[in-house]
This record gives sequence, structure tokens and C-alpha cells, in this order.
Amino acid sequence: MKLIKRSLLALAALMTSGLAWADAYDPATNRLTVDSVQVGDTVYTNVVITVGTIHSVGGSYPANAPVTETCSVSNFTKAKFDAIAVGMPLAQVSQVMGCKNTPSSTQRGSNHVVYVWRAVGAMTYIMVWFDVDGAVVTRLHPDPVIPFKQAVGF
Repeated sequence: MKLIKRSLLALAALMTSGLAWADAYDPATNRLTVDSVQVGDTVYTNVVITVGTIHSVGGSYPANAPVTETCSVSNFTKAKFDAIAVGMPLAQVSQVMGCKNTPSSTQRGSNHVVYVWRAVGAMTYIMVWFDVDGAVVTRLHPDPVIPFKQAVGF
């Protein structure tokens, strides 16, 4: 039973998109450290998981890269777009992009906020849907075909 619980915990940690910003993986020890993981009705905190096989990675971006005030065309790549995931806070999306969103392009709806990262002087941009508070990336519609992000110009 203990092995099943550990396996479920590891699976939940790898498959949830709500992992905290401070989560870390140490390739030397194969340990994944997360602030919290919910399995069913129980939330586990300060979780350390030994990872066996990593089955997929949604994308990657440099840790602690500088974030500029404005975006240029070089900020827009498929890898960066692919790295934006449901559950990410605004600051993390800006970290992925390497630049801040364009405040004048923000769109507010009754149950969401859309932030836009736009390249200066180009028709290149990414739109990302956030929750009503503008705090985290959200999937508003239960249909997985409807996107939570869109890209134009690259």
C-alpha cells in the first residue's frame, strides 16, 4: 500500500500543471522537490520524489534569465510558446518569454484576463488567458481543443 501511495504521489507530481514556481529537479540525485501535490482530497507539502523515468517535457527556458520591459522578435520562438503552461503565474510566463507583457493590449472579460506579449515594430505576438484575477494561466473551457494561448507571426 505504501508503494502504491508513493507511486501515485510521484505520478501526480509529474502530471499536474499546478506545480509551484520554486519546484526543482536535481539530475545528480534524480530528486524532484515540490512545494505541494494534491492526490485526491489530500494535499502533501514539502514533497521530495525520486524520479525514475521522465516521459515527457512540455518545453524549457533558461532559469533566472533577464526579463526586459519590451519584447523584440527574438523573444518569440516555438520553444518559448510551448513552455507556457496552465497554472503558471504571470511572472513565470514573463520569465519564459524574456520580456514583459504589453499592458495596453490587456483584455479583461467577466471570467478571465488576456495578457499579450507583443514584439515592438512587428506583427508578432502571443496571447495567454489567465484567471479572472490575472494571476495564473487558465483553461477556461473544458474542451481541450480550445486553446489557452495563441501565437501570431512566428
